[in-house]
Amino acid sequence: MKTLKEIKDDVCIDYGYFNYQSAVEAFKNGTLKVVIFNSIVNEIGRSVGREALKNAAENVELKESIPHSAIYDTIDKESILSETNIPEL
Repeated sequence: MKTLKEIKDDVCIDYGYFNYQSAVEAFKNGTLKVVIFNSIVNEIGRSVGREALKNAAENVELKESIPHSAIYDTIDKESILSETNIPEL
């Protein structure tokens, strides 16, 4: 499970920066245009969402729809919505 810092750094590397901090510094000193920085931030958001969905898929729990039938065809909604699926800071 990736952390938010790892995701931010990975996205910035894809955009040609050493890490997230170097992209922020480039933005602050004017060498990184607003449009590109917005693209980076949007991609970070999408990457966090993908990581959360990946974690949810790995942590999903199935329930028996008919008790004691050994037929597991109901997904436990709480296992998907768990806060533990969201990448940590």
